[in-house]
Amino acid sequence: MVGELAQFTYGFRHDPMQFVANDQSVQGALVRTCVLEEPQPGDRAILDKRIAELLAEQREDGSFSGDPNHNPRSLANSKLNELLQLGASPTLPGVQRLLAWIHALPPAQPGGPDASDVMATKLYFTRGLSLLGEGERPEVREALRWLADHPDVWIGGG
Repeated sequence: MVGELAQFTYGFRHDPMQFVANDQSVQGALVRTCVLEEPQPGDRAILDKRIAELLAEQREDGSFSGDPNHNPRSLANSKLNELLQLGASPTLPGVQRLLAWIHALPPAQPGGPDASDVMATKLYFTRGLSLLGEGERPEVREALRWLADHPDVWIGGG
């Protein structure tokens, strides 16, 4: 299918499929791999290179930023979701370090001063942990239940 699409003559503005068929970026490789399900021979290498770039940014403790201006939970969530989207194996040492860092975050203290921050942390990682088969963990189940009970907050901008 992609090979046939590459023969269109209109260019990107009129024919995005030709662009997708020939683009050598991470986004092009993702579309061919995940959407069209017709990866080109070099696509896995493109995605693996991006995985390596992401993991090269990782700190020894599994997190991704020592900058106090960046929310480390938000940044870690973003990196986890990108790694999973790229097809990173959950068994990669960097992914395992990130998971260990996530699991080491402090548990919620009901009514405590950090309760909202802890709940936000649970919500940050719900998608990634669910994709990794950790949907039965109590903190993931609690976050999923909260999302189900509060659609007005996260659907339509709240």
